[in-house]
Amino acid sequence: MFCLEILKDAVDRRSQHPEDEPLRYIQQLLLEYVQATYGPGSSTSDSSFIQNKLCQVITLLFIATYTTTWQTFFDDLMALGKSSPRGAWDNLSGVEFFMRVSLNVHDEVADVLIPRTPQEGQRNILIKDSVRNRDVRKLVTAWQEIMEEWKGKNNQVVEMGLGTIGRWVSWIDISLVVNELMLNQLFQFMDFGGKVRDAAIGALTEIVGKKMKGPDKMDLITFLNVGQIAEQIAHSAALQDQKADDYDTDLAEGTAKLVNVAAMDIVMILSKVCIHTSPCFFFGFH
Repeated sequence: MFCLEILKDAVDRRSQHPEDEPLRYIQQLLLEYVQATYGPGSSTSDSSFIQNKLCQVITLLFIATYTTTWQTFFDDLMALGKSSPRGAWDNLSGVEFFMRVSLNVHDEVADVLIPRTPQEGQRNILIKDSVRNRDVRKLVTAWQEIMEEWKGKNNQVVEMGLGTIGRWVSWIDISLVVNELMLNQLFQFMDFGGKVRDAAIGALTEIVGKKMKGPDKMDLITFLNVGQIAEQIAHSAALQDQKADDYDTDLAEGTAKLVNVAAMDIVMILSKVCIHTSPCFFFGFH
């Protein structure tokens, strides 16, 4: 942990100079360590707090080097999850590490709740553009394949995949997520129950909440049948009696958030339409 903290500071100090030789050396050492610890055939694994710190350092290194010297960043991490390049995602430790970093990358470059300096904002725009142009399609495909590979075997991996898609959808092409393969997978996970179901509803909520033009958003909500989905969940046995000991509070909260996100967008879109047509119509709208 102490060594990783030192490396984090070293990366921070050199982040403006990606061609710096010490930074390239840190990249080489960390990649070798990750391959030895999480790659196919590895027999050891770090504790969860070491993994979190390692992911943080790797992500900071990504920010400093991805657009210049480490353009194979995602390819190198995806290779951790497979025993053979064209094989299945059969290496659990590598898959989990890849998913952890995928989540961290979003948090560092696209989380709108984290305050940024103007310089950081411009840097993140450049990074996101580079990811969209170079890697995003194979990343989404990898997440889909991983969830399909590990469904029914490891719920945590599936939850991480759904969480990653839910976060990334805010800044990637909506067609990469709203397609037959992904939606079939998403709705399938809603039938799993428990945390997987909650993660699937959370991903759907993020998809519905993606910023779009009004007509496109209405088309999306209609296409996803959000109202019908919410109604089906609301009539499920788990939500019939709020006083019952087995009342599913997590499911209720997730469904309420989905309905709220969709309803807020619909109201905002309709209010703009009404203001441009007839204010009286708007105030009489229920």
